[in-house]
Amino acid sequence: MIERYIMGPVKRLRLQVNERRKRIIAVATELFSTHPYDEIGIEDIAKQAGMSKGLLYHYFPTKHDLYLDMLRDVTREIQEKTQVDDSIPAGERLHASLLSLFSLVESHRSLYISLFYSGIGTDVEARAIVDQFMNMITSRTLQDFDIKNNIPLWSLLTHGWVSLLIDVVGQWVTASQKEQLDKDTIIKVVESAFYGMILQNSP
Repeated sequence: MIERYIMGPVKRLRLQVNERRKRIIAVATELFSTHPYDEIGIEDIAKQAGMSKGLLYHYFPTKHDLYLDMLRDVTREIQEKTQVDDSIPAGERLHASLLSLFSLVESHRSLYISLFYSGIGTDVEARAIVDQFMNMITSRTLQDFDIKNNIPLWSLLTHGWVSLLIDVVGQWVTASQKEQLDKDTIIKVVESAFYGMILQNSP
């Protein structure tokens, strides 16, 4: 799990290749979720990861390459953690998936923020990774409810609901503790929005 590798500034560590890459990604995730992209230098990431800039460049030729790989890792982790048993009814799968997403974001705030809020503005490659992630959620939802995705209206509405979900989770996780509603309440609202927007207009 990514959080295993997040630490404070430490002396340089001797790690295996795969472990070192995971550590770099973990440090990048934490830094990009708390600082604007342009304010973070490779030297900052290397120092926090406990290695030299030269060694870090061995794994990632540029900061941009590292940022894109971080986004890919974050989307993969969220996808894996929100995948639920496809043998249970669709409504239960939706609820379980939403609960998994909110619980993941609640305990791994930096993952979500780094994906949707760390941005490089109009960077085409970064936008493509985020779009692919959202399209995956859209397709999975359509499949779960046996809604044909080749009909523009249903695909459009489902994608709209996914956009709403992403924004709601973002607003929820970035709210102050005093303003933050409990996740069960938010999940009910998001589920109601889905049933109202999608199922009333599906076959």
